[in-house]
Amino acid sequence: MLCFEKFVELGSTRPKVRPVDKKSVTIWWKYAVKRVMETENIQNKIFSMSFNTYVNAEKYKVLYLKKCINPNIITLSESKFMEKFETENSLAHTIQ
Repeated sequence: MLCFEKFVELGSTRPKVRPVDKKSVTIWWKYAVKRVMETENIQNKIFSMSFNTYVNAEKYKVLYLKKCINPNIITLSESKFMEKFETENSLAHTIQ
Protein backbone atom coordinates (compact mmCIF):
# COMPACT_ATOMS: atom_id res chain seq x y z
CA MET A 1 0.00 0.00 0.00
CA LEU A 2 2.90 2.32 0.68
CA CYS A 3 4.02 2.23 -2.99
CA PHE A 4 0.53 3.16 -4.15
CA GLU A 5 0.40 6.08 -1.70
CA LYS A 6 3.77 7.32 -2.97
CA PHE A 7 2.55 6.98 -6.56
CA VAL A 8 -0.55 9.06 -5.77
CA GLU A 9 1.59 11.66 -3.95
CA LEU A 10 3.97 12.08 -6.92
CA GLY A 11 1.25 11.83 -9.55
CA SER A 12 0.74 15.58 -9.74
CA THR A 13 4.41 16.28 -10.53
CA ARG A 14 4.83 13.35 -12.90
CA PRO A 15 5.07 14.32 -16.59
CA LYS A 16 1.79 13.87 -18.46
CA VAL A 17 3.46 13.19 -21.83
CA ARG A 18 4.92 9.89 -22.98
CA PRO A 19 8.67 9.82 -23.74
CA VAL A 20 8.42 9.57 -27.52
CA ASP A 21 10.50 12.48 -28.81
CA LYS A 22 13.55 14.45 -27.70
CA LYS A 23 11.56 17.09 -25.82
CA SER A 24 9.41 14.62 -23.89
CA VAL A 25 12.40 12.37 -23.11
CA THR A 26 14.22 15.41 -21.68
CA ILE A 27 11.22 16.18 -19.49
CA TRP A 28 11.19 12.60 -18.18
CA TRP A 29 14.94 12.60 -17.47
CA LYS A 30 14.67 15.86 -15.53
CA TYR A 31 11.79 14.37 -13.56
CA ALA A 32 13.78 11.19 -12.85
CA VAL A 33 16.88 13.09 -11.68
CA LYS A 34 14.74 15.30 -9.44
CA ARG A 35 13.10 12.24 -7.85
CA VAL A 36 16.48 10.54 -7.26
CA MET A 37 17.87 13.70 -5.70
CA GLU A 38 14.87 13.97 -3.38
CA THR A 39 14.96 10.29 -2.47
CA GLU A 40 18.68 10.25 -1.75
CA ASN A 41 18.60 13.63 0.03
CA ILE A 42 21.37 14.70 -2.31
CA GLN A 43 21.41 18.41 -1.52
CA ASN A 44 22.60 17.74 2.03
CA LYS A 45 25.26 15.32 0.81
CA ILE A 46 26.60 17.80 -1.73
CA PHE A 47 27.30 20.45 0.88
CA SER A 48 29.30 17.98 2.96
CA MET A 49 31.57 17.15 0.01
CA SER A 50 35.29 17.89 0.34
CA PHE A 51 37.04 20.19 -2.11
CA ASN A 52 39.06 17.27 -3.49
CA THR A 53 35.88 15.28 -4.14
CA TYR A 54 34.35 18.31 -5.86
CA VAL A 55 37.36 18.63 -8.18
CA ASN A 56 37.27 14.90 -8.94
CA ALA A 57 33.53 15.10 -9.66
CA GLU A 58 34.13 17.87 -12.17
CA LYS A 59 36.92 15.86 -13.79
CA TYR A 60 34.63 12.81 -13.90
CA LYS A 61 31.88 14.80 -15.66
CA VAL A 62 34.30 15.99 -18.35
CA LEU A 63 35.59 12.47 -18.90
CA TYR A 64 32.09 11.02 -18.96
CA LEU A 65 31.02 13.49 -21.64
CA LYS A 66 34.19 12.74 -23.59
CA LYS A 67 33.43 9.00 -23.31
CA CYS A 68 29.84 9.52 -24.50
CA ILE A 69 31.01 11.43 -27.56
CA ASN A 70 33.74 8.97 -28.52
CA PRO A 71 34.61 6.03 -26.24
CA ASN A 72 37.84 5.38 -28.13
CA ILE A 73 39.53 8.62 -27.02
CA ILE A 74 39.51 7.75 -23.30
CA THR A 75 42.94 6.64 -22.11
CA LEU A 76 43.46 3.69 -19.79
CA SER A 77 44.34 5.96 -16.86
CA GLU A 78 41.21 8.06 -17.44
CA SER A 79 39.10 4.91 -17.59
CA LYS A 80 40.60 3.68 -14.32
CA PHE A 81 39.95 7.08 -12.71
CA MET A 82 36.28 6.89 -13.79
CA GLU A 83 35.88 3.35 -12.43
CA LYS A 84 37.48 4.30 -9.13
CA PHE A 85 35.34 7.43 -8.82
CA GLU A 86 32.15 5.45 -9.53
CA THR A 87 32.93 2.85 -6.87
CA GLU A 88 34.08 5.29 -4.18
CA ASN A 89 31.42 8.00 -4.56
CA SER A 90 27.67 8.18 -4.46
CA LEU A 91 25.41 9.49 -7.17
CA ALA A 92 25.16 12.69 -5.14
CA HIS A 93 28.78 13.55 -5.88
CA THR A 94 28.30 13.00 -9.59
CA ILE A 95 25.05 14.91 -10.09
CA GLN A 96 25.69 17.93 -7.87
